[in-house]
Amino acid sequence: MNKPPMRKYILLIISILFFAFTLQSDKPMGWFQQTRPVNDFINNIFFLDSLTGWAVTAGGNISGPDTGYVFKTTNGGENWTIKFRGLEDLNAVQFLNQNTGYIGGGFNGTSFISFLKTTNGGDNWIRLNSAPGTNVNGMKFINSDTGWFCDIYGFGGLYRTNNGGVNWQLQASLSEMKNLFFLSIDTGFVISAKKIYKTVNGGSNWFLLHDFGFQLGDVYFFNSNVGIVSAGRFYRTTDGGSNWTMNQEDVVGINFTFASDSIGWAGLNSYAIPRTRDGGKSWAYQGSPIGNNTCIFAIDSLKVWAAGNGIVHTSDGGGLTTIGMQEELINSYKLSQNYPNPFNPVTRIDYTIRNTFFISLKIYNLNGKEVAVLVKSKQSAGSYNVIFDAAKYNLSSGIYFYILEMDNFKETRKMILLK
Repeated sequence: MNKPPMRKYILLIISILFFAFTLQSDKPMGWFQQTRPVNDFINNIFFLDSLTGWAVTAGGNISGPDTGYVFKTTNGGENWTIKFRGLEDLNAVQFLNQNTGYIGGGFNGTSFISFLKTTNGGDNWIRLNSAPGTNVNGMKFINSDTGWFCDIYGFGGLYRTNNGGVNWQLQASLSEMKNLFFLSIDTGFVISAKKIYKTVNGGSNWFLLHDFGFQLGDVYFFNSNVGIVSAGRFYRTTDGGSNWTMNQEDVVGINFTFASDSIGWAGLNSYAIPRTRDGGKSWAYQGSPIGNNTCIFAIDSLKVWAAGNGIVHTSDGGGLTTIGMQEELINSYKLSQNYPNPFNPVTRIDYTIRNTFFISLKIYNLNGKEVAVLVKSKQSAGSYNVIFDAAKYNLSSGIYFYILEMDNFKETRKMILLK
C-alpha cells in the first residue's frame, strides 16, 4: 500500500488550522445584542459560568402590579427561556450553584416584599416569608443559608437571614438603602443615601465610614482596605473607607462588576459602558448597541453581560475604548475628544480612518436618545472634522455622547454643553 506523500499531510493540517481559526466564531467585536423572550426592562442579571445565567425584569409599580419575569439561559445568552412570571417587580437575582438561587423584589399586589427561592435550577420557585419592608434593592448571599437584603423605600432597613430566607432579622434602620457588598460572612458595606457604613461582625453593628454629601449608587471592595463607590463619578479608597479620592477622568457609572482585582466594568444608563484595567483608578468608555446598560455582570476578563432595555454580551472584553481625555488608537481608527469641551453652542469633532468605510457619527443624550446625525455616508481613508452646533437642535445644557461607527468598529466619547 502506497503511503500518501508528506506534502499532503502538511496541506491537510494547514487546512484544518485555517478553518478552526477562521470559522470558530461569527460574533462581532465588542458588545453585541442578544434577544430577550419578552421586551421588558431588565433590573438585574447574574451568571454562574459562561453558559448559565438568569435575568429578572421590572413588573410592579406603586400604581399597580404588572408582570415581572425570570429568564434563564444555558448557552451564554444565545437563547433565553421564561422560568417564572408574576405580578411583581423583580429587582435582584443570585445563584449559589446550579440548583439554589434567590430572587428579591416588591410591589406584588398582596405584600410589598417579594422573595423567591429555587432548589432545582429555577424550574420551580417557592415564595419565602415576607420581611416587613417595601422593596428588595440590593441582595447578597454568602452561602445557601446566610444572606442580606436592603430596602430602599418606605420602612428602610437592612435584613439578615440565617436559615435560607425562612426568617429575616432587621439589623439596621437606615433610609434609602441603595446597595450592599460583603467580603465575608463578617465584613460588609452598605450604602444609605449619601453615606457608606461598615460592619465587621456580620451586620450586628454598623459604623459610619464616610458621608459623601451626595447620592451614591453602588459599592465594591477588593479587600478590607481597597474599594470604590459610584456617585455619578467614581471614588476610590485605600484605607478601608476613611478617605476617598475621585478619579480624574470625566467618566460616569452606576453599578460595578469585576473579573479580577484590576479589570472591571460599570453599568450606565447610556450607549456606553465604562471599563477599568487598574482596579478603578481610571476608566474608559466602550460603545454599546443599546441605550441602557445599568446592570452588568462579568464571568472573566473577556465574557461580560450588560442589561437594561435589552441584553448585550461581549466575548472579547468589550472591544475598543477611549480613556479619559486621551485617545486610544487601535488598529487604524481614531476618534478625538471634541474641542472645546465644555462648549456653547459650537464644538468640533475630529476623526481619522485608514480605509474606506460607511461612516455613522451621531449625537445622543444622557437617556440614550438620538438627537442629531452628523455623518451618514461612505468615506475614503483620511482625516475629517465636523462642526456640531447644538443651537440648531434646541439642546439644553447637559451631558451628551457622540458615537462613531464603521464596519465592526464603534467608539464613544462624552461632551458637555454648558450654556
